[in-house]
Amino acid sequence: MENNKDETCQETKEEEKQEIPFQKAQFLDLVFMLSTSAFQHLGEVADPVENKKKVDLPSAKYTIDLVSLLQEKTKSNLTDSESKILDDILYNLRMKYLEMTNKKVKEG
Repeated sequence: MENNKDETCQETKEEEKQEIPFQKAQFLDLVFMLSTSAFQHLGEVADPVENKKKVDLPSAKYTIDLVSLLQEKTKSNLTDSESKILDDILYNLRMKYLEMTNKKVKEG
């Protein structure tokens, strides 16, 4: 019985060694995660749980504000490429937010 326990423990250790390692966390990974969430709240991306697109403007605004806060707090620490990507993402998020807000007012 003790031998069985050792074999199981050894198999578990072997499985852990075979796991695919995660890549090193990158700043833009966080930006992409937040922007995907914002686009989801803007109805551009389907909710992965319900597989439906829905608009939640307050949540979209909050998430866009978080991305903006990241931009503000990391301003002098970003590479030119990171800064450009962040600028582009924020521009697109803000324009889509304005579009959805105006659409809601017209439907109002």
